[in-house]
Amino acid sequence: MDAVAVYCGSSAGDDPAFARAADSVGRILAEHGVTLVYGGGSVGLMRRVADAALAAGGRVHGVITRELADREIAHPDLTELEIVDTMAQRKARMSALADAFLALPGGSGTLEEIFEQWTWSQIGLHDKPCAFLDVNGYYTPLRAFLGSAVDHGFIRAAYVDTLRFASTVAEALAGFRAFVAPERKWARSGRSGEQVLRIAALVLNDPDGRTLLVRKRGTSGFMQCGGKLEPGETPRQALVREVAEELGLRLDPDAVEHLGRFRAVALNEPDTHVDADAFFLAADRAVCAGLQPDREIAELVWLDPVTTVTGGEPEVEIAPLSAETLMPIAAARAARARRARADVTRA
Repeated sequence: MDAVAVYCGSSAGDDPAFARAADSVGRILAEHGVTLVYGGGSVGLMRRVADAALAAGGRVHGVITRELADREIAHPDLTELEIVDTMAQRKARMSALADAFLALPGGSGTLEEIFEQWTWSQIGLHDKPCAFLDVNGYYTPLRAFLGSAVDHGFIRAAYVDTLRFASTVAEALAGFRAFVAPERKWARSGRSGEQVLRIAALVLNDPDGRTLLVRKRGTSGFMQCGGKLEPGETPRQALVREVAEELGLRLDPDAVEHLGRFRAVALNEPDTHVDADAFFLAADRAVCAGLQPDREIAELVWLDPVTTVTGGEPEVEIAPLSAETLMPIAAARAARARRARADVTRA
């Protein structure tokens, strides 16, 4: 186990034991040579766990959104700090970096993050363990709630059993090492691998900040261009091939920026999720004007991602991956480009 993602409160809470537990987590991870992955903040328990790891000579990798970094909430002294556009990118990047996930006391954000990872484990998007550090019984009511959810038929006992409620850091680490991934939820007998599609997708913005979406033949919804990885392909190789097939555009593989790896419900395949590596390209007017639907693409549309994200009902049906994750990233990039142009104009 090389890295553990820790989720915890942006405040210290009302019990000094919470801060002591954060100190212990950071120190023990460092002593075991395990990288601490966390949200990059300099406040509350987040700062305590990072400072303790750094003081013990450990490696700390923070991931924070640009908005929070601009508010000067980012920790200034980390081993590595990544700044991303959206919360979806932040969570996906932390998931990719970590081998296990640990929740210290915290609020709604802490619970949302750890439960997302637990859910992804249930549906087979990863096979990494999750645990709660139950400091002074903080998570005892949550454990009782999960038992009630099992009793009422909303969660399988086998999935709750994969969660570790640990009273010490050592107990949590031992649980991680002993973890056995559960049977995938909704797995088809003998065909469980068919429920997750590995794809590559391109977020392509034009100089006006609009984002390209495509509709494939025989479907009604729009999504970013891209498609499934062929055997032996890397995501970047698959992207280059798919974009050439769909748009006739020959991409320089080094010109596209990797945004992260994201999961969502598939638009056109029932009971299926997509596991997508997403990339970004800001294209010039000549490139955008020359794009034409090719092979399986029926239609192209350019949308203002800011309007799509904030303006209520979209103009067209949009795939979950695009609507939930990629369009917000496109909107953040469009807004950043507009600010940069405004700064140049004022200068």
